[in-house]
Amino acid sequence: MVQRAYTQRSLVEVLLPDADKLWDSTLRRIDALLDDEVLVDRIADALARRHPQSRRRGRLGTPAAVVLRLLVLKHLYDWSFDECEREVRGHLVYRAFCRIDGERVPDAKTLIRLAPLLDEAVLKDVLTRLVMLGRTRGLIRGRRLRVDTTVVETNIHYPTDSTLLADGVRVLTRTLRRLGAPVRERARSIARRDIPLRRRDDDGLPARGLRAEAGRTHRALPAREDRPKARALSTLSGYIVAAAARRPDRTGGRAPGPGTEDAPREVRAMSTLSAERCVACRRDSPRVTEAEIAEFRREVPDWQLRERDGIARLERAFHFPDFAAALAFTNRVGALAEEEGHHPALLTEWARVTVTWWTHKIHGLHRNDFIMAAKTDARAVESGRVTRDEAREKGAP
Repeated sequence: MVQRAYTQRSLVEVLLPDADKLWDSTLRRIDALLDDEVLVDRIADALARRHPQSRRRGRLGTPAAVVLRLLVLKHLYDWSFDECEREVRGHLVYRAFCRIDGERVPDAKTLIRLAPLLDEAVLKDVLTRLVMLGRTRGLIRGRRLRVDTTVVETNIHYPTDSTLLADGVRVLTRTLRRLGAPVRERARSIARRDIPLRRRDDDGLPARGLRAEAGRTHRALPAREDRPKARALSTLSGYIVAAAARRPDRTGGRAPGPGTEDAPREVRAMSTLSAERCVACRRDSPRVTEAEIAEFRREVPDWQLRERDGIARLERAFHFPDFAAALAFTNRVGALAEEEGHHPALLTEWARVTVTWWTHKIHGLHRNDFIMAAKTDARAVESGRVTRDEAREKGAP
């Protein structure tokens, strides 16, 4: 929560009554100039924009008066954020100037996060107010204050291999999310693997040893993360094809997908439906209409509509080279069903798995069933299924 200033009595006044004699004349004039309610209110408004409820809830943050004076002191003596924290922490005059006194000095990371909140608009208002105060007190004659702002401090990191890889993952994740793909945020997991590599790099570990360490780290990842490059490229291509099919062209029509008819089955399986997630279904949820069924079946054309016991279902038989491959595919579909919270009927035979989707609560077909059908097609591509003719040649029933 944003606060304007600390309300505790000054520790310097209690322990050092004559501390005012230690003040520098420049600091004394700046202190009198910054002791302005309008300036503090403007900084408090800028800090309140960090979060929507910063004015009413949350733990107390660094006061606006403290932030303003710390940044002025940092600029006055050309300190870094770390130097500013260290100097203010160990100096009674600087504590009194920054209105910190006996409170805890904000660390450098806090200042780094708060400084960008004072953007161009805030600085313009602050400078305008300072010019007005200067004219009122007879310090300046002009109407404007000209300053040299050719150098702007910013946060950058050295472009090592590991940080460039982390940046690439972050950009790809952001791009796929903009395309509507359900991609998990991997920033924290990448950071956990990136930090040890950077520490070894800072300790002078040779490049060969660093690469070997990186290889061992990647080999230690769980099996679900260790996917072949071809599968990752196929998934990314599918998302791009699906997004291109959804985006209208300049004439108002649909942008044709790159080779939708002649596209390989791996890319076609990664359809728009496969990028969606199942939603919670209730007993009063509507069933899909005939028009919706016709539209959805364009993305899952190999699935057949069956009706058993008066209930419409989606069904498809997948063929595999042997029983082990069929059983592995069954386990993949089961894991997918647990992940999405929607479960099918599975019949596993020698070199063949029959999957049937329908929604039990509404006794019919829901959009979730077509989503799971598309996701099942994607799992079949990953499991290495074969065609019906190939299965017959291998002796499948």
